[in-house]
Amino acid sequence: MTRFLVVNADDFGRSRGVSAGIVEAHLHGLVSTTTALMNLPGTALDVAQAVREVPSLGLGVHLNLTLGRPVSAPATVSTLISADGVFWPPDALAARGDGVNPEQVRREWRAQVE
Repeated sequence: MTRFLVVNADDFGRSRGVSAGIVEAHLHGLVSTTTALMNLPGTALDVAQAVREVPSLGLGVHLNLTLGRPVSAPATVSTLISADGVFWPPDALAARGDGVNPEQVRREWRAQVE
């Protein structure tokens, strides 16, 4: 039986440097796939460039509720964001507990995938 090791690099799109580093690691055989933070500025451009220039890099979505702004309209995910419109940091989101609306989580994650 042949075994394969898939090495996934998280956080594609977090910055231009992170995206470039992931592509470089893939070109050197160190990374098989990556998952992109689709709600961050510039990620869509980084993904489009990777699809064109490095089609062998497997791409997926890094579902995110703790960094940046939502893809969804803020009014539709109000339990997930602070007053300034950004996602709560991990500890603050966890502390909200039952104050987080599961339907808003589904809505935002669906928007990030689409």
